[in-house]
Amino acid sequence: GAGAGAGGVAAAASASVAASSGEAPSAAPTTGPGGNISAVLANGTGVCYICRRKFGSAEQLKKHEDQSDMHRQKLAEHKKVEIEKIKREVMAEQHAMEKKALRQEKARKYAELAREEKEKEEHLREAVEAARHGTKPQDPLAESKGSDLLRKMGWKEGEGLGKSGTGTKDPVAVVMRAERAGLGSGGEVSLDHLVTEGDSLAQANRKKAAARLAATTQEQDPSEWRASFQS
Repeated sequence: GAGAGAGGVAAAASASVAASSGEAPSAAPTTGPGGNISAVLANGTGVCYICRRKFGSAEQLKKHEDQSDMHRQKLAEHKKVEIEKIKREVMAEQHAMEKKALRQEKARKYAELAREEKEKEEHLREAVEAARHGTKPQDPLAESKGSDLLRKMGWKEGEGLGKSGTGTKDPVAVVMRAERAGLGSGGEVSLDHLVTEGDSLAQANRKKAAARLAATTQEQDPSEWRASFQS
């Protein structure tokens, strides 16, 4: 009976200290400076921050931390709150990383689409140019059947044709005969001078003039052509 009476007096004293400090027990646990759950003050008194209680000495604070059911309950609640806080921080960081990865993926796809569109525009421009000139891009010499046969016969790229290698090195120019021009009329026209449906009137006239000039210079003796410029 005496022990129970002493315990009741100690509890009453602790409650009296808490009431005098204006810090009644709270349902929400909290921490003190630096995140501490308890501390011994400079005047020798103790304080439990999560229980919101003060004690007359460090010994009383230690006994409270070791034996108080309320302290164990508040400590468990405090740990739960800290764990939830850490979870929220981790989730927020993960969400930020996911958003960053999504932005990077969108930027990568946009750059890829832009590159594909640029390539399509370049191919379309080349096709339009080829159609405008009435031609199509020639296959490279390295991929032609003729060059393959020449290589099998011992020819090397850059050498001339013929046994001694002194023949022509340039590809044979493709020419077409002028429309309604009979054989022997000298009506061969280079593809560069060929008038196509897509040419304007000015372009067609320039090509016809260039074709006539080319035909004239081919038929005329070089000395006469030179003399015509000097006169």
